[in-house]
Amino acid sequence: MSLPRLKITFLVPPDNLSGGIRVVATYARELQSRGHAVTVVMEKPHSRSFRERLRLFKRGKIPDALQRTEPVIKGHLSHAGVHILEFAKHDIVRGEDVPAADLVIATWWETVEWMKNWPPHKGRQLHLVQGYEIWFDDLTNARVKAALRSNTVKVAVSEPLRQEIEQELDIRGVHVIRNGIDLRLFDTPARALNDVPQVGYVYSTTPSKALERYKRIVDSVRDRIPELRIMAFGAEPPHPDFPLPDNTEYFYQPSQTLLPKLYASCDAWLFASRIDSFGLPVLEAMASRTPVVSLPVGAAPELLRRGGGVLISPVKEDLLPERFASAVSALCTDAVYWRACSDVAYQKTRVMGWDSSVDQFERLLYDIIRGDRRLQSSW
Repeated sequence: MSLPRLKITFLVPPDNLSGGIRVVATYARELQSRGHAVTVVMEKPHSRSFRERLRLFKRGKIPDALQRTEPVIKGHLSHAGVHILEFAKHDIVRGEDVPAADLVIATWWETVEWMKNWPPHKGRQLHLVQGYEIWFDDLTNARVKAALRSNTVKVAVSEPLRQEIEQELDIRGVHVIRNGIDLRLFDTPARALNDVPQVGYVYSTTPSKALERYKRIVDSVRDRIPELRIMAFGAEPPHPDFPLPDNTEYFYQPSQTLLPKLYASCDAWLFASRIDSFGLPVLEAMASRTPVVSLPVGAAPELLRRGGGVLISPVKEDLLPERFASAVSALCTDAVYWRACSDVAYQKTRVMGWDSSVDQFERLLYDIIRGDRRLQSSW
């Protein structure tokens, strides 16, 4: 007997080009392609307060300061081909504003708050947990923790994230469905080291991404490899407060189809975030046969276990650049070692396609609908 098609509502913050939104867009698109009726309820860019605009003015960003609303960014959801309902502010998203559904899926801690008092016919509630976002003020952090402690079914995107949530909040029963990768897009042929070594990283001024670290790392690598080339890409233009290293080739909002080529142009990929719930660039670089040099954040400890790059042990901030430089130098000066890391990185990703992740996610949705008491969701 064929399984019934489901009505599914995703709750998301404003559309953007982040990895988290790309994950939601992928699930929404793939579930729709399997015949499910998918609706995305999305927050519009918010109006800037006078204080925000004044701060932008003081930083010299006068054109931005004159705009009363955040600029509209065509993010991953706008290209997903699914039905989208937009709302001006999250505090007006009420149950009566959204369609009836079998399941409603929060994708960020604030969106868990939206559905707190919704009636049952709006859907069984699930929280796709993409991070433990306790980098706000105390009051907001308390709201984050309350959202995670709610009795919604929870799915974490990596095993380290599940462990962190369960240990920090003393909760149990968090499912894990790891993010996947498009194996058709990321299918790079074998290659050799570049004649002139090149490293790459993602440029993001989000504080948790620790952008200031990359320039220090690059400077340390150049002490060992003076001819080193740099490639970076990001969803924002370079900011004067965070200049790119000298002789960096920068790609602003590159298309998804270009990403494998960009990763594959590098001999090593740098990942030095302070906090990350998964770290899609680690997985994408590995799928592009580029060894990764990473701190143990997000899914990196899982992905780099037993090869595919170098996992840097946590050290004091002033020692980080040299640790990264040593790892990059070892990769870029030993063709046999580099090729072994490159091959392992690629082979690991061959079992991490999005089809597998969507299969697991879809099975969980059906388990919730079947009414397993362990999966009932309520506040």
